[in-house]
Amino acid sequence: MYAQKKIELDNYLEGLQKLTDNFYHADGTPKANPKLTDQELYDLAQFTTDSFNNNELIYDEFNFYQEHKQILGVHPVFRVLKLRERISKWREAKASDRCRLLQNYIYRSEKKLPTIKDPEKLKKAQQKIEDYKEEKLLIEEIHNL
Repeated sequence: MYAQKKIELDNYLEGLQKLTDNFYHADGTPKANPKLTDQELYDLAQFTTDSFNNNELIYDEFNFYQEHKQILGVHPVFRVLKLRERISKWREAKASDRCRLLQNYIYRSEKKLPTIKDPEKLKKAQQKIEDYKEEKLLIEEIHNL
């Protein structure tokens, strides 16, 4: 966990330093002509803010765990742990019902994929299918279905 937090913090600081170097001289005066194109600047700013947001999520996870001795499950790294913990508490009947439901969800969602035109909605739908598959595999693994 500490290594993940360190990586995200380093990414954030590296991106922030590149942004700063692009617009300011070492003495703090603004540069007249930045070297990065608009797209490169946008990508760098997006990378930096994403790293910062991941860093904040990890920080929240640490604080929540420190106070409650439980995993919050917001950050993707901890989401699987939280899911595994929840599934392990289920009885066999509930696990098999959920597994069948997930199979139906996967089938229906995959059937709808070709009709989705918007790339953002397509990406979300594909992510949802992956989440369903991941949950189904965890259920099968934990409950030997």
